[in-house]
Amino acid sequence: MNRGVPRLLLSIVCATLALAQVAEASPTLVRAAPTSGTTVWSPRRLFNAGLAAEENGGSVEAVRLYLAARLAPRKSYADELYAKGAGLRLVRILAGYDDDAATAAAMLVEDEARRSGYTDLSPLIRTLVGRLQDDAGELEIIRGRIDAVRYRAPDDAAVIRLKMKDGAMRVFAAHGPVGPFSAGDQIRAMVRRERHGHWAEWRLVSLSYAGDDGWGLLAVDNLPRSQSAAHALKRERRRSTPNRRSP
Repeated sequence: MNRGVPRLLLSIVCATLALAQVAEASPTLVRAAPTSGTTVWSPRRLFNAGLAAEENGGSVEAVRLYLAARLAPRKSYADELYAKGAGLRLVRILAGYDDDAATAAAMLVEDEARRSGYTDLSPLIRTLVGRLQDDAGELEIIRGRIDAVRYRAPDDAAVIRLKMKDGAMRVFAAHGPVGPFSAGDQIRAMVRRERHGHWAEWRLVSLSYAGDDGWGLLAVDNLPRSQSAAHALKRERRRSTPNRRSP
């Protein structure tokens, strides 16, 4: 009997168990709430709905809404202010749970941190953004075109192969579905190198289309859940709509 076969099977089993352990410890992949449906949601409404979700203890839902506020169309100066406010709220929430996710959020409001007196979060934002240099080689921003996305069953992960502008290929994993991102999309991502014993891989922290001023997906650890983002939006719609009496 070939002794190499049992060893190969043992290696496969060990690798599968290791991936399963990674899946158990993986962060929550938070997706930006929709910015349109029967109506187009402005940054103001999404921001206010995010505040309502926070008041009800729904940090995941608040993050979804603030991410959406960054991605919603901006048609006025007020829209710009609410989008900036959403970025600052993201930093304030995420810094208490996950430094990598908070760093991704801090990138969105880095310019605001440079303006004296604009926000009390300026020192924190500068520190978070500085982690990209302090953790160089471990935490990176990468850009390119998605070459392929495949499913990895043992840890329920999406493995993304990215073709960089210089032609090099990078592979990273996201612990959850990454749709609507798919092959052919030009994207920007923040990735973290994770080490698991004798092997390591790049893990997705945040993902967006190349031209977006925000993140469509964000991986965050330990965020508590409460009401849904849809419920928060309904509350915001009722609050901002004048009461009408029946004729």
